[in-house]
Amino acid sequence: MTTIKLAAVVGVIAEAVLYGGMTLFGHMGPCSVDAVAAAGILFHLPGIMLSELLFDQSATAASVFIIFSGAVQFFVIAWLAISVWKRVYGRDAV
Repeated sequence: MTTIKLAAVVGVIAEAVLYGGMTLFGHMGPCSVDAVAAAGILFHLPGIMLSELLFDQSATAASVFIIFSGAVQFFVIAWLAISVWKRVYGRDAV
């Protein structure tokens, strides 16, 4: 599998795990946020800020954009990690 395809798969799976973990175990109340929800909010903060600029009142489009931007962030992180791994340990290591 090429580096780009592997990074895309890892990015989508990582975003699904983060979103699922936030849905299952995250708690956001009026006065408190637990650690799982806080980590998810902080990771998705760039997408949240961009969606406020791009989408005025469309909550569905904003939600899709936030999830997509999170997957793109994971893709970039995975691509960098795989590229460094292949450079250090050789091309056939992954």
